[in-house]
Amino acid sequence: MRLTYSVLLLAAAAGVASAQPIISFGYTELSGSYSVIDATSGTMTAGAVDNGSGGLQTAGDVTRLVGSGGTANFDDGFKSIAGDVSITINVTGISGTSANGAGSFTLTDADGSTISGDISGTFSVAGFVFFNGNLSNVVITAGDNDFEGTTSGSFNTTFANPGPYTGAIVQLTFGGGTGFTNFAGSSTEAHGLILPAPGAAALIGLGGLVAVRRKR
Repeated sequence: MRLTYSVLLLAAAAGVASAQPIISFGYTELSGSYSVIDATSGTMTAGAVDNGSGGLQTAGDVTRLVGSGGTANFDDGFKSIAGDVSITINVTGISGTSANGAGSFTLTDADGSTISGDISGTFSVAGFVFFNGNLSNVVITAGDNDFEGTTSGSFNTTFANPGPYTGAIVQLTFGGGTGFTNFAGSSTEAHGLILPAPGAAALIGLGGLVAVRRKR
């Protein structure tokens, strides 16, 4: 069993006029790290890993929510087969248990197609490091017009609006100790929605996600 955070992002998005989400994504057991630069800044990263039995084995899925639908599935340890996840957030303005964050993300499928964009938002620390933010300048680069899972499933990446897109993201890092201190190899989750038009700011309340347990 893994602790995950259900993508009730859809419920949050329901109140955003003319901004029906087109893609959702969620990954568990990313390897998270934080590197201190000085008292008020640092860098947080999270990436897919396959550390074998007993270690972190990233898994996830990326789903098209409109039109023909479809889900690209990435089972435990997919990084050793194909695909990747990369998140980098520059942390600034640390004050107590809060800070600002800005950076970028890239999701890579089984044959090298990518979904990437910019991230901005805020950090808070409450027993774990929590980031709640918006996505912008999101672009899909897929030469074959498909985003394919390493385990199963795929979806067509052609949408009525060719982008760039916006969106929202929640990232949670467990085992980060007291927060903005050096750590590495911490089990990290990342969940998000991609929208066809401006409106991500209305989703900044994604911190209201409900914790649930599920089997992958």
